[in-house]
Amino acid sequence: MPEINKDYFFSYVDKPQNKKISIELESNSGSPMCMTNSTWPSDKGQLDGAAQRVYILIKGKKHPYRNYEMNYCPFKECAIKVERGEKIQAEIFYKDFDLPEMLYNESKQLILDVAPFWCDQGKWMD
Repeated sequence: MPEINKDYFFSYVDKPQNKKISIELESNSGSPMCMTNSTWPSDKGQLDGAAQRVYILIKGKKHPYRNYEMNYCPFKECAIKVERGEKIQAEIFYKDFDLPEMLYNESKQLILDVAPFWCDQGKWMD
């Protein structure tokens, strides 16, 4: 498995004025890394089945992510592939968390393991 801060770098920026968090992954690996729709947001900012794994932490309290069912795809063409030196970006939105609006301007910690894996070692159905 690729290691954070060695094979890739993950960062996020809270944007309370836009009611979202921008996330970024940058590859530092010589081998392509892949992720799935359960570990990297769609273009709508949605993650598949992530309610147990993704949350915002504010003053020690967890605010879990909404549970979307997006039809997990086990085929290579569904993979989110990241090559060496490539950066990918996405956004997740406050509305998708159990987060009261009165907390939007509070300091937040995003708990999200993007869980990349080596594309050539993936367990693909095709």
